Amino acid sequence: MKANLLKAFILVFLTTSMFKVLANPFVIEINRTSHNTSSLTGEMYINGEFMMHTLELPWNNNRSFISSIPPDTYEALLRYDKNDKWRLELKGVPNRSGIQIHIGNWPSQIEGCVLVGNKVKNISNELEGSTVAYKDLKSMFYDSSTPNMSPDLTVKVKISYSPARTSFSGNDLKLHYQDKGRWKLSFEGDYY
Repeated sequence: MKANLLKAFILVFLTTSMFKVLANPFVIEINRTSHNTSSLTGEMYINGEFMMHTLELPWNNNRSFISSIPPDTYEALLRYDKNDKWRLELKGVPNRSGIQIHIGNWPSQIEGCVLVGNKVKNISNELEGSTVAYKDLKSMFYDSSTPNMSPDLTVKVKISYSPARTSFSGNDLKLHYQDKGRWKLSFEGDYY
């Protein structure tokens, strides 16, 4: 009797856990917010909540090693074969392979991948706090800083440009998108 009760409990627990996992995929949104000739910077959201900044190569027609990837929604898989023993690799990127999310600070460390960090410096094309941000991403994925097994999660990575325009100007007035929904207003000319 106790063995049957235990089996029933385990079956209910596993079934409930599987539906919970299927109902709650791990969703990464990367909103590209700023660009220059050397890089794209953006904001990374996990399941709708802002978590960190991103750094990518500028758009160059999706050319390998010198361009960011096209905005789209991609599935990701886990890789354990790199030095850090944990990577998210995007699947289904048109005409590209090996596109990953990983640690790094400068565009020279990117071959099409996405770097993560806690602070971005657009002027110097630098990302700070990359190691800490990467550990945070890993902890969020496992829901633990000391995981002992991989969760059976579906990982989606949505990459987009937000907002569609990052600056507006006219009549000596300029408006520039900063980050996290903040805009900077500046005036040119003489005002009394």
